[in-house]
Amino acid sequence: MSQQEQKADSIIKKAIIAAAAVGVQPAFVDTPFLVATNGAMLVALAKAYSYDWSEEHSARFIKHVVAAGGVSVASWKALALVVQAAMAVSIIGLPIALTANGAVNALITYSLGQAAKHYFESGGEASDDAVTAVFLDNLTLGGFRRVRGMLKE
Repeated sequence: MSQQEQKADSIIKKAIIAAAAVGVQPAFVDTPFLVATNGAMLVALAKAYSYDWSEEHSARFIKHVVAAGGVSVASWKALALVVQAAMAVSIIGLPIALTANGAVNALITYSLGQAAKHYFESGGEASDDAVTAVFLDNLTLGGFRRVRGMLKE
């Protein structure tokens, strides 16, 4: 793995941790904080790949990729909301409720980070469809395993 890839993975890992922390808020209430966290991650990734990238670039990238995978993102967030509501009614379930949305946020952030890495590593030549495919390929249960693996490193 190149030094640039290691730096990118480190940036994504830090963003995953921040996104998970934001997840203690109820699903969807945390959205502005999640967008800000992911926007900052994209700016940092762009810098790691020597791209001139602004917050406006990040906003467009997030809107495009998330809109393309909107049903998947909304489904994961809705699932987190249901788990939070169901589990929050008991003391035993409260830790699970607080963790569910954080885990979904971590998955979304990881998936977005991988899509951005693909874009930057292609020299900005990756098609919109290819970037979206990377995002959606990671927005799965397998993506959760990869997030866990990244956090263990």
